[in-house]
Amino acid sequence: MDKNMDLNKQDMNMNENQLNNFMEAVENMDVNKQVFEKDNELESDRCFTRICKSKCSYRSLVIQIESLVILDESHEIHDKSHEPHVEGIPIPVEGTWYDTVDEAIDMYSKYAEIGGFEVKKSGQRLTKSGVVKHKYIMCNREGVPKSINVGTLDPEYSEKQKRNTTTHVTGCKARIKLVLDIVSGRYKLDQFYPKHNHMLIPKEYKHFTKKQRKMTQAEKMFVVKAATNKIGATRAHNLLSSMKGGYEYVHGTTDDFKNHQRDVNVFIGESDAQMLINKMENRKTYVPNFTFQYRVENSELVSMFWADEVAKCNYKEFGDIVSFDATFNSNKYNMKFVPFIGIDNHGKCVTLGSGMLLHEDTKSYTWLLTAFMTAFLKEPTMIVTDQDGAMKRAIEAVFTKSKHRLCMWHIMQKIPSKICKQIYNETDFKERFDKIVWNMFIEPLKFEEKWAKLIEDFGLQNHKWMTKMFNIREIWIPAYFVDSPLFGLMRTTSRSESENSFFKSFTSPGATLVSFMMSYESAMERQRYRQEALDFKTIEAAPKCETKLPIELHAARVYTRTIFLLVQTEIIQGCWTCTIQDLKINEGCETVIIRDKNPKNNTALNTKKGKEQEKKSVAETARDFKVLRIIEDGSVVCSCRHFLRYGFLCRHIFCVFKNRDINVIPKQYILRRWTRDIIPPDLRRQRNRYGEKNLTIERLTNEANFLVDDSLFLLSKDERRMGTYVEKLKILLDEVKADMPNPASRNTGDVIGGIFSISKPNQVDVKNPTKAVNKGEHLKNGERLKSEREKAIKVKVKAMKVCGYCQEKTNEHTKITCPKNPKARKKKKLTQIIDI
Repeated sequence: MDKNMDLNKQDMNMNENQLNNFMEAVENMDVNKQVFEKDNELESDRCFTRICKSKCSYRSLVIQIESLVILDESHEIHDKSHEPHVEGIPIPVEGTWYDTVDEAIDMYSKYAEIGGFEVKKSGQRLTKSGVVKHKYIMCNREGVPKSINVGTLDPEYSEKQKRNTTTHVTGCKARIKLVLDIVSGRYKLDQFYPKHNHMLIPKEYKHFTKKQRKMTQAEKMFVVKAATNKIGATRAHNLLSSMKGGYEYVHGTTDDFKNHQRDVNVFIGESDAQMLINKMENRKTYVPNFTFQYRVENSELVSMFWADEVAKCNYKEFGDIVSFDATFNSNKYNMKFVPFIGIDNHGKCVTLGSGMLLHEDTKSYTWLLTAFMTAFLKEPTMIVTDQDGAMKRAIEAVFTKSKHRLCMWHIMQKIPSKICKQIYNETDFKERFDKIVWNMFIEPLKFEEKWAKLIEDFGLQNHKWMTKMFNIREIWIPAYFVDSPLFGLMRTTSRSESENSFFKSFTSPGATLVSFMMSYESAMERQRYRQEALDFKTIEAAPKCETKLPIELHAARVYTRTIFLLVQTEIIQGCWTCTIQDLKINEGCETVIIRDKNPKNNTALNTKKGKEQEKKSVAETARDFKVLRIIEDGSVVCSCRHFLRYGFLCRHIFCVFKNRDINVIPKQYILRRWTRDIIPPDLRRQRNRYGEKNLTIERLTNEANFLVDDSLFLLSKDERRMGTYVEKLKILLDEVKADMPNPASRNTGDVIGGIFSISKPNQVDVKNPTKAVNKGEHLKNGERLKSEREKAIKVKVKAMKVCGYCQEKTNEHTKITCPKNPKARKKKKLTQIIDI
């Protein structure tokens, strides 16, 4: 082509002079139409004539002629013809008749699949009544490659980037042509070109073809379900490939799985909030006892609260002590996930309700707690949170009867940063402080005396933080909760933090609200499955009785297995470590002094080490406790307050029962929250949450999967029978297709809508939340926000290292970064120059 051809001329129709110049340029391009094969002459002539006679711009003509040159070069590369050799199936034969176009397309598609090429539908003509008159089905490598132009000095093309890829189309002429016979209404295969001008696809690579990469409905569902368990598209593809025995047995590559996840996000798009609201409102139709509340500001979703029938049943039984804490990184809008957590009859965490907040302020928390009260109509006995000021103000406004308790662990973690290092590390301050703070036996007055003594001994009378903590002592010191039922169950927010960690194993920071809700449902199914497993273990496993006392057998029958093991420990200790020192009877009341040789402050429900493990206050070898028993009604109370703290009797009372031959635990001391079969099993198993599932079909689907799996296992070593079995399945599939005149839509939107059980709304009234920025979001791994003093103390406490260059003990630099090292200075200067 003439290098001086001006490609920057204005778009305009060509006149005669320009056409002459253009034809001269074409000659310079050395376009020789004779290189085309005979089958391509008509097509090339038509293309060339159409290009030259079209009324298009000068630039466009040049681009199209260049496309012909590329096509010409591709023919030179692929000048050898390839014809498929297919056996065992019908092949295209000119003159063959078909009842419908689809029948012919199906035949040619099967021929192409075995032959090693792919097909595409091409042009067609219709009659006046809209019936297909004639139609082409062609090799998918037919056509002219598109030309890409990049010019850095041309403003029109300067921003376009050329992809480093090869040309897919080669101008292949392999095709069939169908022609309608007006009289019979059938289609005749009028033309058949079997030869291809490109290599055919070897059978080893056929799983990469477009048809084989088309994902099935089950695989699309697998990608979405995997995402609800925090398994990305790549890992989902690897997992499915491993399950099926190889990557070639999975429809689609890793990129196809990623693209499907992208399609899901695009489908949800700006309708995310509206789709979630519609989905939750629809749930009320199928679950009458379902509660869903939401708040909108400036047409944007800012708050939500929901609780289903199982959560309400859990709150009814286990809602006496509640903890809640906000967690972030659960969705793309930075809405805070706020689950309300209780302790079930197995001593495990259970979700009582959940909310989402865009902002962590008093207004938002007040709305959330109000929605909570609307759903449950009853305040919890005690609620445990961290030291968030917005939470505290909201609780005071809404929960007027509940006791608010601050997390002790968060407060105790601040001690090293609040007290000077000399006092904290070089004295017995820490030991004395722990003894008075964690002690659940002392009364409030005794605590205040010991606190005052501690402050005086270490000269902390004017310490602001210690004074502040003393002023709010009634909401975090155990001594002020000794009269509150079950106050020993939860003294920290570790239950909430444990559940937050549990939920994060299902959710991801980039999740949409609709995807988050699916992940939440998966988490709930996992939690409720765990409760079912513990219920089954309680029913199925007969606990081993150590003492053979009738009261131990009675406890095994009424309590869950987890709680029984704790009660059993108290019974055993009552037999072996407790002795009666004194017994008095006065006016129908027994006063018994029990000496405990191995006293301890608590029987923790969570025996694992961690934040919830409470500390022993005093290392005593023996201690006396007073037990009072009313003979007439059998009521009993112990000075250790164990029953008040945990809801089951202590070793000291069991020692008295053993002495008095009491063989059963009195009914008033068997709390319902610790007994068996509280939550109805059928309530947990309700799966038709949104009305999208036919439970009978779901059961039959799983049964069919099990039958097929068993059949494949039995035939896994018999190739002949396996082949026969597969052929029968194919025949059965054909019969099913024939009996289903209106199969489910395979449209991408319909498929995704079916997966999420919601259709895309025509009108969006509630917009997606604007991404919020709240405290602590910049921190990694959910770490607590630390003050500058805490950071400085951490650096100071860290062991000093010796610099390899200046031999100075420091944590500020190393040999490589030492300011005295000339190589380090030179490297730093070079980095600064590069940055500039």
